[in-house]
Amino acid sequence: MMIPIGFEYGFRSRLDVVNTRPEQWEAPNVDLTHFIAQINQIKQTYPVFRSEGEIQRIETDNAAILLLHKRDPMSKGEALLAINKDPWNRQYLRVNDLYRHLHTAMPLLDVSPEWPMDYLPTPFEFELAPGMGRILVTQTATAAATQLASSRESAR
Repeated sequence: MMIPIGFEYGFRSRLDVVNTRPEQWEAPNVDLTHFIAQINQIKQTYPVFRSEGEIQRIETDNAAILLLHKRDPMSKGEALLAINKDPWNRQYLRVNDLYRHLHTAMPLLDVSPEWPMDYLPTPFEFELAPGMGRILVTQTATAAATQLASSRESAR
């Protein structure tokens, strides 16, 4: 994923990739480098995020929640992404059956960078913090267990 220089530190001024010099950098407002590394690791681990598969919007009862389904056309990998579009308020998401939106019968794994859930209940209910997202992927049982152990180890 390409991120223009300065975004990872919350710079307010737009930087020019050709003409900006290091002495023109602002003091960091935030450091998102760890979060960006986590997202890049998710993308590297799950082929569904490296493919050009179709992305479909799934309707929810809450207009502030964006729920997307992505499928890898070359494999059985699928993902559900839930995003709170509201940057100021928590938003409630309820989905009667997450698996109804999948094309395969593989288990879903929560690989969200913040507070991944060990268990995804049916019905699925979650209150997303402002701007928060959930990343759910399908994975074979063996690969899912390996990835879950790896992600927990790196979180320590």
